[in-house]
Amino acid sequence: MKLLASAAMNNLEDITLKRVVDQRVVLSLESGNSASSKVLLFVLSSLWIHLLFALFFSSTASAQTPQAGADLAESHQTTCRDYIGPVLYAYSGQSADIQVSGESGQECSGNVSSMWPPFIGSGSDQEFASSASVLFPSPATIPSGPSNPKSVLTADATVQTEYRALVALYSAMKGGQWKTNFGPGQDWDTTLTNPTPRDIARFRGVTVSNGSVTRIDLERVTSHGGTIPPELENFSNLTVLNLALNNLSGSIPSSLGNLSKLTRLTLAGNNLTGSIPSSLGSLSKLQTLDLRGNKLSGSIPSSIGNLSELTYLDLGGNLPRSLTGPIPSSLGNLSKLQELKLDGNRLTSIPKELGKLSALGRLDISGNALTGSIPKELCNLSRLHFLDLGNQTGYTKLTGGIPACLGGLSNLNWFDLGTNQLSGSIPPELGKLSKLNFLYLHENNLSGTIPSELGQLKSLRYLILASNVLSGVIPSELGGLSNLEWLSLEGNRLSGRVPASLGDLPRLRSLMIHVNDLSGPLPMNLTNLGDPYYGLHFFWNGNNAGTPEVLCSPRHSDFQNWLKGLRKNQGGPKCSPGKYQYVSLLLVPSEIAEGEVSEV
Repeated sequence: MKLLASAAMNNLEDITLKRVVDQRVVLSLESGNSASSKVLLFVLSSLWIHLLFALFFSSTASAQTPQAGADLAESHQTTCRDYIGPVLYAYSGQSADIQVSGESGQECSGNVSSMWPPFIGSGSDQEFASSASVLFPSPATIPSGPSNPKSVLTADATVQTEYRALVALYSAMKGGQWKTNFGPGQDWDTTLTNPTPRDIARFRGVTVSNGSVTRIDLERVTSHGGTIPPELENFSNLTVLNLALNNLSGSIPSSLGNLSKLTRLTLAGNNLTGSIPSSLGSLSKLQTLDLRGNKLSGSIPSSIGNLSELTYLDLGGNLPRSLTGPIPSSLGNLSKLQELKLDGNRLTSIPKELGKLSALGRLDISGNALTGSIPKELCNLSRLHFLDLGNQTGYTKLTGGIPACLGGLSNLNWFDLGTNQLSGSIPPELGKLSKLNFLYLHENNLSGTIPSELGQLKSLRYLILASNVLSGVIPSELGGLSNLEWLSLEGNRLSGRVPASLGDLPRLRSLMIHVNDLSGPLPMNLTNLGDPYYGLHFFWNGNNAGTPEVLCSPRHSDFQNWLKGLRKNQGGPKCSPGKYQYVSLLLVPSEIAEGEVSEV
């Protein structure tokens, strides 16, 4: 039979690879040059089928081991339930397609040689593979040429290629030291000589679909480090690659840009160094790119702006080496982008093109070395709910004023412009941000008064205006912020009395009003606050500016007992005896008190 098959192959020039399903053998001659070839193929096919069926249903004629037959039956149930007949295959000089034929329409997606042992040879996969190379040409022997490119691969060759890439990954990431409980499945077996998709599908963190690896999820599997091997480019159907939190070092291989079907690339939380490969801009289907928490350096490639399907981009936290230079204006082309995180680097400028990101909900460029002003085009980001342009001490900072139009970002709940060199007044329009929970404007050069309109922010939890040059009184309207937890007004030039309305803030946990020009006694009803966990700080007030009065605490026993009970209290002096009187929860100067009074 081997001789007949070999003779037949010498006469057949162009046979397209087919598979057999439901007892039907289908071979086609693409461009055979002789009628004898067709006749010979028909005879060969008939003899082949009869012989294989005879061997299959005979209990004594075959020499294969029982285990091989058991493995085959199990494989059929898993990968090709309706497979009954033999698989005949060959290669084509002009066709690069692997075709499947059969009434059931089910494709057999396994290692071809593993389906043969029950029908031919000794039953050993290894021995049969050697026989098959005699019966039919091995894929490795297919000649190259314009009409027969190297890309012509059998399913078996694809599995072998992907398996070798997995072995390379296992070796590069020190797989012998991986955790053993990071997911369902089995430890990786890197000693297989004839792996099948079913073998690979058992590996922890690996997903196989239609006979090919589609997902590799190895997040937090080791703390022993390793590198990312360039062989990963051989996963032609890979959609997800997650190697986060593994202490990996070295660079990001540029070959990852060849993973044309990749939708998610997560390499966060490692120690990767070097630049971001510009080839990643070729991943046209990529939706998530997460390189946070590495030690990457250099500029952000402008090619990232080509990723038209991208919804999530996180390049933050690459300290201490840091990404540098301006943020590429090409990022403004990412029309589907919903989250952009570039914080914790040393980027220098904000391009106005970011204002075109109509789907953007989160923009975090904090902790950089930004210069220039805040682009007014950011006011176009109507879906924005998180805006953080806060800077770091010691870096260059944003200048200019706060655009009033930012008050139109009605979905904003986090707004941070802290630690910059912004000047001018706080726009009253910010009082329109009805969903705002956090407002950070600290450590700038903001001047003028605190807008009373901020009292309209009923959802506000944190109001941080410290370390500016704000003047005037504390608006009593702030007492209407029923959800306020932290009020930080220290380090300004605020004057006048502390409004009693602040005692009506039921959730206040910290009141920081020290280092101002405030004067007079604290309101007695501050005792309504209970025990602010982060304390009451009111020291260094009044006499800083040479005012005759200082901010003081009432001498009333109820107030002093409350003050002493605070876990964190950095207070000023007690009010002078006899200077203030307590009348119906109000503290007034003694000289204007009327009716029954008691000394504070």
